[in-house]
Amino acid sequence: MKKNIFLLLTFLIILTVSTSCFAAKPKITADNTYFDINNAAYILTGNVYIETGDRIITADKAKVSMLSMEVWADGSIKLTQNDVTLTGDSVYANNAEKSATISGNVCLERSNLKITAETAIYNWQTKIAVFKNNVVVEKDGASSSSNELNYNFTTNSIL
Repeated sequence: MKKNIFLLLTFLIILTVSTSCFAAKPKITADNTYFDINNAAYILTGNVYIETGDRIITADKAKVSMLSMEVWADGSIKLTQNDVTLTGDSVYANNAEKSATISGNVCLERSNLKITAETAIYNWQTKIAVFKNNVVVEKDGASSSSNELNYNFTTNSIL
């Protein structure tokens, strides 16, 4: 009984500290949700939805650390922030660094623009994404390729 009370108090302290350290408490839903009290992390499977402020990550499965505010997600991921949408196979998002690394079949589509790559690193503070490895750009009917490309979402331009 004492152990259960201790674990419950530990969980409440962790939850209080983690939510007070970050501006926005994430909204988390999934078909199957498990909270690992030892690591203060959600383990999620099936129709995963994670919303923090104006950022949304959807995936097949994910782990969310409430202490470090990090997200590891796999399977049909989609990262959305306002008018920014990136898709891929997996994502690692770090709230402290204000960045997300999307890996595998990365795709950005906007009107008259499509960028695909193996990896993209998106900084949601600067609104700049760095696309790496086998980058293909299709813009206004023309196609080009490179190993790396920087894209500014604010100005809708390739840097």
